[in-house]
Amino acid sequence: VKAAEWFLKAAQNGHTAAQTMIGLFYRDGKGVNQNDNEAFKWLLKAAEKGNKSAQDGLGRCYEFGKGTSQDFKKAEYWYQKAAQQGVVNAAYRLGQMYYLGSGVEKNHPEALKLLLIAAEYGVEHAQLIVSIMYHYGCGTEIDYSKAARWYQKAAVQGNAQAQNNLGTLYQHGKGVERNYQKAYELYLLSADKNYSLAQSNIGYLYYKGLGVMKDAKEAKKWYSKAALNGDEKAKKMLDMIP
Repeated sequence: VKAAEWFLKAAQNGHTAAQTMIGLFYRDGKGVNQNDNEAFKWLLKAAEKGNKSAQDGLGRCYEFGKGTSQDFKKAEYWYQKAAQQGVVNAAYRLGQMYYLGSGVEKNHPEALKLLLIAAEYGVEHAQLIVSIMYHYGCGTEIDYSKAARWYQKAAVQGNAQAQNNLGTLYQHGKGVERNYQKAYELYLLSADKNYSLAQSNIGYLYYKGLGVMKDAKEAKKWYSKAALNGDEKAKKMLDMIP
């Protein structure tokens, strides 16, 4: 609380870093009562004076309508300012906006450029999206080897979708040497997190005997798990297995 009081006094005296800090304190409710309006007020003051953390925070205020009206164009503007100063979160948020077309026009090449910054820094979800973009040629040429490399980074961080998708690359020999055992191991990691596509893929490996002994009973077990999680393909496969 004393720290918040000190930052507030310094902020009132025009200290830019203090304005940023008190803005973040109000946003997160640290040492003060949480107040989005106060957070926005102080972050705006500091952002206009070029503070990169304040610019990133202000972008979030505008993106999610916290303390101000939701305004994606202004969110884009402030995220760009912060990203140009090397704020990884701003690059990630802006990349997400361009990738999904959230309040701005979709721009996949620009999304990839920004998300790569966050991915290189270790942001798991950015690594996943970058992988998908290379996998399916979104904003770039299809590049299975790059997709595999980024899936691997996200998979190591425990991302279930990345583990499953990397498994499919190993299963089909795309960007990596075909390895059914490796695909099976990756599917298991993903399936343990209840990821239905991985559960279905394990069912397929048992059904066909790829990387594991052919086993209709095990195939049905895994297809059943996937079906319970809403996987339509798994439901159809269950009808085909005697």
